[in-house]
Amino acid sequence: MGLVRGMLLGRLHAGDRVDVSASERIQPSDCVREVKSLVADGRVAQALAVADAAIERLPHDPSLAHVRGVVLMAWNRHVEALTSLRRAEACGGASVELFIDAGWCSYMLGDLAQAEGFHSKAVAMSPDSPDAHFALGVVRKGKGDFDAAMLCFDRVRVVSPAYPDCALNMAMCERGSGNQEAAENWLRRSLKDSERDPRAWCLLGMVLMAQERHDEAFDCFGRARDLEIETGIDARSLAQHVASLLSLGRAAEAGAMCETRLAGEPDPSAHAHYAFALLTTGRFREGWQQYDYRWFEEPMRSARAAYPRPVWAEQSLAGKTILLRAEQGFGDIIQFARYATPLKGLGATVLMQVHDGIVELAQHFTGVDRVLPKGEVFTKFDYYIGMLSLPRAFATEESTVPSNVPYIHADPSRVARWAVRIREIEGLKVGLAWAGNPGHKRDRDRSIRLEKLAPLWQIAGVKYVSLQKVLRLGDAEIVREVPTMLNLGPELADFADTAAVIDGLDLVICVDTAVAHLAGAMGKPVWLMIPTVADFRWMQDREDSPWYPTMRIFRQASKDDWDDVVRRVGESLRKVANGDGSVLRPPLSSDRPPEQMARETSNTPQPIALVTEGRDGILQYVQGLDAECRSIEWYGEYLTGQLEVLARVVPSDAHIVEIGSGIGAHALWFAKVLEPQAHLFLYEHRPIVRRILLQNLEANALAGRATLVRGTICGAGKGIQSGEELPAHTIDDLRLGRLDLLKVQLPELALEILSGAETTLWRLRPKLLIAAQDDRSLAKLSLHAKERGYRCWRLDGALFNPRNFNQRGDDIFNGGRWLGLVAIPEEVDVGTSLSDLRGV
Repeated sequence: MGLVRGMLLGRLHAGDRVDVSASERIQPSDCVREVKSLVADGRVAQALAVADAAIERLPHDPSLAHVRGVVLMAWNRHVEALTSLRRAEACGGASVELFIDAGWCSYMLGDLAQAEGFHSKAVAMSPDSPDAHFALGVVRKGKGDFDAAMLCFDRVRVVSPAYPDCALNMAMCERGSGNQEAAENWLRRSLKDSERDPRAWCLLGMVLMAQERHDEAFDCFGRARDLEIETGIDARSLAQHVASLLSLGRAAEAGAMCETRLAGEPDPSAHAHYAFALLTTGRFREGWQQYDYRWFEEPMRSARAAYPRPVWAEQSLAGKTILLRAEQGFGDIIQFARYATPLKGLGATVLMQVHDGIVELAQHFTGVDRVLPKGEVFTKFDYYIGMLSLPRAFATEESTVPSNVPYIHADPSRVARWAVRIREIEGLKVGLAWAGNPGHKRDRDRSIRLEKLAPLWQIAGVKYVSLQKVLRLGDAEIVREVPTMLNLGPELADFADTAAVIDGLDLVICVDTAVAHLAGAMGKPVWLMIPTVADFRWMQDREDSPWYPTMRIFRQASKDDWDDVVRRVGESLRKVANGDGSVLRPPLSSDRPPEQMARETSNTPQPIALVTEGRDGILQYVQGLDAECRSIEWYGEYLTGQLEVLARVVPSDAHIVEIGSGIGAHALWFAKVLEPQAHLFLYEHRPIVRRILLQNLEANALAGRATLVRGTICGAGKGIQSGEELPAHTIDDLRLGRLDLLKVQLPELALEILSGAETTLWRLRPKLLIAAQDDRSLAKLSLHAKERGYRCWRLDGALFNPRNFNQRGDDIFNGGRWLGLVAIPEEVDVGTSLSDLRGV
């Protein structure tokens, strides 16, 4: 035992007071060194005890408050750490190290502005500090200010050429700025110094993919994967590897990789790519389930609804009102508006909230009772659902896509107005749209330069109508020079006008834009020109689409070869102009090889995590894993009876320790109902569930409200077995300054855990909610609590709540119940708040 530890801790009991004579001999610098040594050894509980004992004697010493913050940072307790670091500053601390540490805490809590402020102070205090410049660079990189970040990293390399991770971060900045070759150079330098870093290998794979050096990229992803296993560093290589396979049209291979690894690596980004792999290969039912992972990533995460209503998931709609919520582009709204009719058939009143620019057209969607502009606040509905979740809710397979067209009709008055212009055209009337939104991330792949369509102008008997609302540079001149083209695009005020024009045409030829969806939804023959690797909804190697019976697909045979596409379109167009209408429509999908269909509808062999919207937020879960997952999936909530009792006795700014947090259903509720200054300490010992819990906290923006503490909780004897090499601590080891509720959801270990909370129970007097296995264990827990000055009540509730959030009437738990103990310190007056519970 070190000298300082020996003087301070004596018998190493968290509740012991420090001997005054020994404390007077303590030098803060000795304590700081001892604490840092303990942290380096991974003995954070002892380090915190040493720091706290010293602070008790020297409460205004800034170096002790600072080192206490360092200990808490090592424990992932960043909220408390930042409090200690601020206390150090208030006591006169103003070191470079203090501001760097405070900035890192702020960064980990998601407050980049505050982090930048602290790190800027550190740089101003020590302009030659590589640590300060590096920290400031990381924060600015996180804000997307790559140029400013690169200046910071350049300074780091000047003063410390071999600074760890500097080259890696410079590569990230170069990649973020689109400089792939420069990024590769920095990554090569990084790997010379740290060839076993899976992050660098994964990033190098991404950079090589951007340069179309595919084989080299896949070698890098494989190397990253091997190193992830060897080092335990999670580089999230699965998501990038799968995304790269998809970008090359290797969807089946991408899906197989996900099915091999996702059960053990539940990464939301990889799940989202898995959805695309499934949908592209025709495995619709599984694909639409995985597609709900879009809500875990930006920009969709910020666009999630916050309605106090359940998402519709096949509950009865008889006499109910459902809100269909537009969420992405105009084409998506048009494509999935088809589900309004089957919803109407289930007895629902159907509302649809859409973007500006499509409101008038939506008035003519079949099955929609009322259209709401996006900004309109409306709460009189029973259920809501994102429009792209409707296929999942209807368990849509390729064979069950609602494909009755038309389900969109043009406004008759507008049709009459535009007919005046269109009826002057002689011959085959063909609408054209050759470019989509220039801001789309795949615009380069899916839009065609207008001059590429020149061979079509020579086809006799064909007249063209431009539906291109916004002309790109050079387009106007080309349009003017084509004598067979009527340019109506700039005159179209909205999609209702576009629909009215399409109504008067014989055929629409276009790239992958909302125009394609509109023509298909109106039942108009539409020829879609798409790249080799197209959007997932157009699937692979098909000339038809299950979504639009009148659509024929012309797909590139090789990357970027639009000339061949235009040639094939021209050949077919000549046939139509010469009276052969048989080529207007696509070949039947039943011509697909039966063995391909069988492969595409095979079942996923492993329990891969899914997503659901619950009462208190969005949750990733593993189907059938435990009662919490089953309840969240079906009812949208879990053990609300517990929460209702806690709401009566726990203060609104409570500090809570929850052991056995599961996927976080209760953590989300606490964060929702408690004040911002409240804080949650969460423990989950199962590795996969802990990872899912962390991702659920991130998805619900709870990084600053909840701490997923590193390690597991143990009792005075043995700890929880997690299957990993994790440090085990007692509740007393945490040395909390405040605790209002201790909640233990592990009935088989509850008494053992309480045995390690002896000092905390006497010092902080938290309220207790402890799960019990049976009446016998409940009696033991009650006796333990009473011997420590607690009054006890029995909490006995059903797993099924008839008033559940999702409005489900069936009890999937077959009468199963939950048993637990509520214990309140004797000195606390609870009045009648627990009068409905039975005392123990």
